[in-house]
Amino acid sequence: MKKFLLFPLFVCSLLAVPEISFAGCNSPVVLGFDGNQAPADDEFLYETKEQFLLTKQGFTNTGKQSSGSGRGYECDEINSPSCTIDDVIEMPAGHVFKGEVIPNARRYQCQIGSIWGDDKWVVVDDNTCSTKGFGDILVGKCVSDGNGCRSLTAIDCSGYELTDVNGTVFIGICRDGPKFVCKAIECREGMRADNGICVIDNAKQDEQEEEQEKTATTPAPVTKVSCTQRYGCYNLPADKQKACVACCSVSASVANWNQNTQICECVNKSQTFNPDTKVCSGGDTVSAPVVIAPTEPEKYDCDISKLLELRAKHSTNSEIVSLIDELIEKCEEGITETEYNSLYINITVVITNIRDAGLSSSRTNILNAISKLDNLSSGFKESVWKNEEGEFNTSRLISDSVAGVVLGTAGGLITSSVVKKNQVENGFEDIQCTVGGQVVAGWGDQFQVGIQ
Repeated sequence: MKKFLLFPLFVCSLLAVPEISFAGCNSPVVLGFDGNQAPADDEFLYETKEQFLLTKQGFTNTGKQSSGSGRGYECDEINSPSCTIDDVIEMPAGHVFKGEVIPNARRYQCQIGSIWGDDKWVVVDDNTCSTKGFGDILVGKCVSDGNGCRSLTAIDCSGYELTDVNGTVFIGICRDGPKFVCKAIECREGMRADNGICVIDNAKQDEQEEEQEKTATTPAPVTKVSCTQRYGCYNLPADKQKACVACCSVSASVANWNQNTQICECVNKSQTFNPDTKVCSGGDTVSAPVVIAPTEPEKYDCDISKLLELRAKHSTNSEIVSLIDELIEKCEEGITETEYNSLYINITVVITNIRDAGLSSSRTNILNAISKLDNLSSGFKESVWKNEEGEFNTSRLISDSVAGVVLGTAGGLITSSVVKKNQVENGFEDIQCTVGGQVVAGWGDQFQVGIQ
């Protein structure tokens, strides 16, 4: 962590037992924060998104002092002596670094700064370049869309290195360094891409000249060119590009783009054009009505711990887990209390429906078992056990038999057994119905098995 007042911290450690403990580089620990530190700083690593979310909540609940129930790895020369310069740790896929979930496993090295508060984790060079918009890309590979290289626009590539500013369509590749580069695959009119470089397309130019000769006597159709194409807005630097596109979106009676000065000039020269509001203001008059932005609803403080507990309870059901993850993500982005309650109620409805479906299946099984018992009992009235006069059939030797039916219920197991104990000269000494060893009925008794 960053240290600014070493001596006061030392005095405090003598006066009270610190909540924060530190272990080796191979064990996650409770994190402490001071100065302007935050959970997403580059000197903290988290094995899972859940640990990062718990740390953020602990950071808030403790007044920016501790990670609470969250755990992480800290690169710090003072508080983590074993995590010092050149120490390397490997994090699994799905870990969090600088507030972002990293989908693949990575190795990090603890880099100790030359000044206080400059300690940080750095990715060990693995010939990949990590970009904010496109993830990790191997050296020599392009941004993939699943079937090949994804085409990028000039806006996508804003802020990255371009192989040629005359390009209109690009692919993203990772070059040695490694660094992310936008390679031109299509160029502006009259040019073609040659290994990322836009060159004059002579063949196309010859075709255009021949076409012009054939139609010399016929007026060529007027091709409509958009404002952004006419001024080449998307080939300008990022700040100029934004102003140019905004200028083209308003009426020419309000403002026009000056290609020489690369400034959007208001028709009323005393006014200034604002690319964010697309309004000319200042001077004598205002050319457009003032738009009052609606007040944003207050964001709801979600109980992330509660959602994580619910997620763990239903971790075997992918549908419920997916809905809870979606709600957690929306909580991170910012959500109103009404939106939160609506999504949470939807989760509880799904949980209830799944539970009721399970109970309905159990009830069906129980009713089927009762039907089998009814069929069995009806067979007792006329069977090999009695003769026509209702007496025991002594002329027929019947082997020992046991009939058992097991019923599954919410409370336990009900076992009904019919047992012939001893065979004697005049028939059977005893036939009984028992439940758990307790006699509940003898021969000739009628009874019914039901569900309470």
